[in-house]
This record gives sequence, structure tokens and C-alpha cells, in this order.
Amino acid sequence: MTRATVLVAGTVPALDRSTENSMINDIAVSVAGWIGTKPERQIVSNGNSYARFRVASTPRHPNGNDGWSDGTTTWLTVKAWGELGENVLTSLGKGDPVVIRGDLKTETWTTEDGERSSLHIKAETVGPDLRTGTARFTRTVRSTADSGGHTAEDGTAPDDVDGLTGPDGARYEVSELAEGAAEETEAATV
Repeated sequence: MTRATVLVAGTVPALDRSTENSMINDIAVSVAGWIGTKPERQIVSNGNSYARFRVASTPRHPNGNDGWSDGTTTWLTVKAWGELGENVLTSLGKGDPVVIRGDLKTETWTTEDGERSSLHIKAETVGPDLRTGTARFTRTVRSTADSGGHTAEDGTAPDDVDGLTGPDGARYEVSELAEGAAEETEAATV
């Protein structure tokens, strides 16, 4: 199996994806950069959506005079599909430092001038670059009413619509979440 790994202006290694469902010869990329455009929701004809944004990555090199010199900035389009895209839309904005890992993809289309193509990153993961600041992670929690048709092990629909199911499958009661948030707020003010 041949895998190409590209590291663009950063020190984020591409993960070993030999056990994941990726295509042979996909080009895995890891990019550290800054979001250059406001992430926007795009909806395709089948109703699926993704977040689309541009990221700028500028390599820095020591210049020998106890300083740094900037290289040429590379601009890349990023597409984050599904829940990842929703999380990008609610969490990140223009100017935020990010680290992105995904596959480099070619998109082609035909115009009256002929066939055209462009490259983009189909993101598998996107997060803030903590070299330049701090972040507080909030786990996405879905209500059972919004569980996307998930059923209990016996095949029945969940009957506890007041509870919540986290992405790890753990069950939470709404009151437990409210108590936990109150405890976090109280601890932060002490």
C-alpha cells in the first residue's frame, strides 16, 4: 500500500490510518494555519451539508539573526462534513489558529471553457492550535429525541426522552448536566 503524507507549515504529524476506512493512495495532509474566511454551511442536492472555509498556512524559518522569516503563504479550501462541520460552524471563526487533518481531494467540473478542477482538504479532524492560545472543550451531547433513529439493544425506540446520550453512548439525565455545569461555574469563580 502506497500512502503519501504531506506536512504543510507545521509540526503536526499525520496519524497512521492503516486501520481506517481510507482509500489506497489517498493523500493524507496535516495543516497548521489560520482560518482566512468565515466558515459557511453548504448544502448539497441530497440534503447533506458541510462547513467550507479557507485556511492560510505560512511557514516560518530562522533567519540566522535571532529572528524569523516568513515563507510564502499557501491557501487551501477545507470541507468538513456532517457533525464535524456543525462543530466547526459553532466553534471556529475567521482569524482562529487551527490544526486540520484530512485527505487532499480533487474536484472537477465542466464549464463552457472546458474542464476545471481545484484541490481541497476533506477534513477528518479540525481543532484549535493551542500553541497560540487556550481553549475549553465542550462535548457534543444529543438528546434522545434527536438521536437520529437510534434504538435500544432490543430494537425499541428509547422511551426516556428527557435523558441525553453523549457521543460515547453514555446516558445523562438533564438534571445531572445542569448540576455539573453549576459545579464547574462555581469552581471557576472560587
